[in-house]
Amino acid sequence: MKFEIISNEIWLKSEMASPHFLCQLPFSVSEIEAMIGVEFEELIEDGLGSVCYAFISFDNHQVLLKGFNNRSIKEDFSVCAYMHSSERSPVELLRKVTKTFGIDESQLLELGEYMDSPKYILSRLDDNNNEVEINRFHDKRVAEYLRKKYEDRGHKQDYYVQEII
Repeated sequence: MKFEIISNEIWLKSEMASPHFLCQLPFSVSEIEAMIGVEFEELIEDGLGSVCYAFISFDNHQVLLKGFNNRSIKEDFSVCAYMHSSERSPVELLRKVTKTFGIDESQLLELGEYMDSPKYILSRLDDNNNEVEINRFHDKRVAEYLRKKYEDRGHKQDYYVQEII
C-alpha cells in the first residue's frame, strides 16, 4: 500500500477537533520504524512521558500513529492509529492501514468504536437562508463542540447539528 509521510501541520489543518481511535496495532514504535521506514517524532507530554508520533497519508485519508517508547529503559509499547474526527470511511482507512502493515483485522489488538460513516452533520444557515454543510462527525460531542466554537466567533449565522438517519 502506497502512503506518504505528512507533517503535523498538514494533519492539524484537517483535524477540526480531536482525533478518534481507529485501532491498536500489534507492533511497537521500533518495529513500525523498521517495517515501513517511518521515523517517529518523540515529544514529552505532561502525564504521559515520552510519546512518539508519526503522520501518514493514504490518498485522501490521514492517520496519526502514536506510541510510547522509553528508549532509556528500552521499553517499547504497541502503536495506536487514530483517524480524523470527520473521517468519512473508517473501514476503508482501516483496510489501508492493515494492508500497509501486512496484517488482517483479526491481528489488531483493539478496534475503535467509530467504524461506520459519520452520523452527525454540522451545518450553518447562511445570510440567504441556504443550508451549508461544514462537515460530518462520528461523535455528537465533537460536532456540538465545533458548533459552539463557530457561534462564539460572533457571526450572525446559525449553526446546528443534525443526526443522519
